[in-house]
Amino acid sequence: MGESLGSSAGRGVLGLAAELRSLGELGAVLAGSAEDRARFQRVVAIAEILATGSPRGPVEMPEGVTDQWFHASPLLSADCAAFDESGRILLIKRHDNGLWALPGGMVEVGESPSCAAVREAWEEAGLEAEAIGFIGLYDSRVVGTDTPFQVIHLVYECSVIRVDGLRTSRESDDFGWFSSGELPQISPGHEPRIRDAFSARVGELPRQSIC
Repeated sequence: MGESLGSSAGRGVLGLAAELRSLGELGAVLAGSAEDRARFQRVVAIAEILATGSPRGPVEMPEGVTDQWFHASPLLSADCAAFDESGRILLIKRHDNGLWALPGGMVEVGESPSCAAVREAWEEAGLEAEAIGFIGLYDSRVVGTDTPFQVIHLVYECSVIRVDGLRTSRESDDFGWFSSGELPQISPGHEPRIRDAFSARVGELPRQSIC
């Protein structure tokens, strides 16, 4: 997996700071109170101190890393496209808008996109799966995702390992298997991803290697 701050094995403090910042930012978004939000924002601030300097002096960083640390980039998400033996795709009914979508979500720092797709399928639907191929990359601005941010969506075809644990979650109110001709009302931005997933499964859209 390519990482702008260097390999996970060699980043040391920088790698830990990047992961800490990611956790703090996520916590601030999900915080249930202003007090908790402030605590997570403090975590982000501490991560930036770790990356750019400390009471013992500035951390020695490779040239250009400081600029990368503060550079704003598009968000990265990963979706799981899993099919049952009848060729139906697994979708979840989102809690936030009541519409149907592929299981998926944001890639976390230190995590490969394919692992994120598998993790999201488990967290949102209780599906145990394995990524077997990369279907495509989608810009939220082009496919019409309902978000104020630019998000790059990566979709992975996943093989099903176990389905007996399927369940709803904090982010999903329902789940179901659907054929291409019987899709429910789809959340904005997911239609082209779901369509391409069906095409990839029957060989009409070549699978690419996973990352």
